Amino acid sequence: MKILLQHTRTGLYVSAPGEWAVDLHLATDFQHSKKAVDFARQHRLTDVQFAVRFIDSKFDEHFPLSAASPHGLPGRRQPEDLGKDLPKVVKKLPGVVRNLPVGGR
Repeated sequence: MKILLQHTRTGLYVSAPGEWAVDLHLATDFQHSKKAVDFARQHRLTDVQFAVRFIDSKFDEHFPLSAASPHGLPGRRQPEDLGKDLPKVVKKLPGVVRNLPVGGR
């Protein structure tokens, strides 16, 4: 499984600070949702989403990061909640280790 950051409008993937790639093989694999969230915060990225990629692409998923608000606006998910949906993806996969580090802790 790879955890990538993808721009929601362009479809480009983060490959390095300030660099984007069309090819997902050139994208940075953050390996953990918290690392991806920290990178997005540190580099003030907007309009990005998690792109969770598997060997079998039929299981690929996307989760928005733009729903998080650092200001705690009502009705918005807090930054520490980001990545909590990722275990749902893992549960759908047969034969996958269930206790992967995917939460925002």
